[in-house]
Amino acid sequence: MADSGGEPLAGCHVWVVLQPDSLKKQFTVSDNNGAFTLEKLEQGNYGIGISAIGFSDYAGRLFLQTSIDIGTVTLQESTTALDEVTVTASMVKRFADKREYKLTQDEKNRYGSALAALESLPKVQVIDQTVTAIDGKAVKILINGIPSTPVDLSVIPPDDIAKIDYYTQPPVRYANMGLGAVINVITKAKQTGGSLALNTQNALTTGFGNNVVDFNYNHGRSQIGVKYNINYRDYHKRVLDEQLAYTIGGKAYDKQKSGENSPYAYEQHLAELRFNHTKTDDYLLSAKLSLGALNRRRSSTQRISATTDGTRIEQSGRSSDKDNYLSPVMDLYFSKLFHDKHEIVMNVVGTYYKSGYDYDYTEAQDDIATFQTATHIHTHKYSLIGEA
Repeated sequence: MADSGGEPLAGCHVWVVLQPDSLKKQFTVSDNNGAFTLEKLEQGNYGIGISAIGFSDYAGRLFLQTSIDIGTVTLQESTTALDEVTVTASMVKRFADKREYKLTQDEKNRYGSALAALESLPKVQVIDQTVTAIDGKAVKILINGIPSTPVDLSVIPPDDIAKIDYYTQPPVRYANMGLGAVINVITKAKQTGGSLALNTQNALTTGFGNNVVDFNYNHGRSQIGVKYNINYRDYHKRVLDEQLAYTIGGKAYDKQKSGENSPYAYEQHLAELRFNHTKTDDYLLSAKLSLGALNRRRSSTQRISATTDGTRIEQSGRSSDKDNYLSPVMDLYFSKLFHDKHEIVMNVVGTYYKSGYDYDYTEAQDDIATFQTATHIHTHKYSLIGEA
């Protein structure tokens, strides 16, 4: 990127969106030479956007096959008055350990949720209700200092955000977790009363959906909340192709397996009940009871062309595997500040995890089974973890 005078522009926000699947996005920032690179993009048509403070936004389209160099993009200086640009720039404050972001009203209007608003942060990408750093590392999400998830952010309106604390170097508490960043979303003070939020994404023709409903009630320093999240997939065009070549007892075997359209489906549920009691810059008590569940089914039908020492036979193959889990979790969290320089943090998490996996595979010739295998694993575990 460069300005109208040809000078490189560093720190430009660049993002690409696969069309028409707007959930597949990547984000990066230009370096000191105005250059940027996005990797591991699949082939297809993309929309590309570039923005920088003091310049008009750039929007375009491109088609990607293997790799592409878009050349130099020249950004035009914005006609926005200087005092308005200064206001935008003042929305970011830098501290020794973090950056503090406050959204402008334009940004609040642009994004549909606090989750989407994280796209405004440098080196952060939001894809399908997940948040990661552009280098692939995980990002820790906090809401008012409470460990949370991207789904929790998806039901918070941008207007409720007071500020976003962005730690590119995670605080000591999280230093050993291999994180790319820690993001703490601070919400505005709540008034007594309740709110109901719904975030829904559904593509009925392809059997795809992410849905969240969230209810909160605030009274004084206390808040109680109930949330239910369901993600589902249901389609019938899963194709599994395989090629196997091996030798047993001196005999050479070769198998070409051509898959046919087969079903794939799952439902993932999360129900949650939470209670928070807090006093700003003093203490925080959080209790959360959640119940997660998954039920996934998939199968494959294949045409098999098998060759053994030059002898060729035609077979059919069928596989079926199912996996599921059920996991209730109790999470208790407490933090207390002392004289602005000391803090005590305690966290206790109790978990029960029950899972099952069933797999069956059969090869047949003229409806007579020639090979069969099966795997069945069912287990459950308990854990109680505390730290201070």
